Amino acid sequence: MSQRTLTLPSSTDTFHLAERPADTAPYAPLPPLVTIDDVTVVRAHEVKPGDLVLAQFRDGTGARTAVHLEHPYAAVPGTNCESGEWEDCEECDDWGGMGTDRWVRLAPSDDGEGCAITYRNAPLAIVPAAVVRGRTLQALHRALRAAESSATGPRLTDLARRVRDVVAHTLLTYDEDARSRTRRSHRCCTPP
Repeated sequence: MSQRTLTLPSSTDTFHLAERPADTAPYAPLPPLVTIDDVTVVRAHEVKPGDLVLAQFRDGTGARTAVHLEHPYAAVPGTNCESGEWEDCEECDDWGGMGTDRWVRLAPSDDGEGCAITYRNAPLAIVPAAVVRGRTLQALHRALRAAESSATGPRLTDLARRVRDVVAHTLLTYDEDARSRTRRSHRCCTPP
């Protein structure tokens, strides 16, 4: 089983992430083509909408090991619960006694589960939303190419080709947007 050692710029701790327990209950699989190599560590307050939250890290200092979440979730950060104000949600109300400057809600309650709430500075293993979208589109593109090559009949082949072309166009647009964001971020962070 492979393992990655990750760091945070503002911390002397090391964060150790083992390969996710795959195909074993109760752990849900990762999205298509997403691997442990796509994971990064951020503080909870740095999680962005759509980031896939995979694991939290054990408390302590020094070498900290990951505790994989059974069901990774796409983050929807904010301090207000879907039920309205945080006082209306039992989990948010429990945390609310500390004041909203100490914690962050990463996802609203779902399917009878409570809100995903943690301390603002808690380190989390995530896959950035852009990477998840890109990997998902790549997987879809591969599947459509395979469907096109095995399609029978001219109408089915034509349909598979058209859908594949739309996905390919979306991938190119996504890749160009990602390159553009990278260029902008390097330009603003590079000293003159």
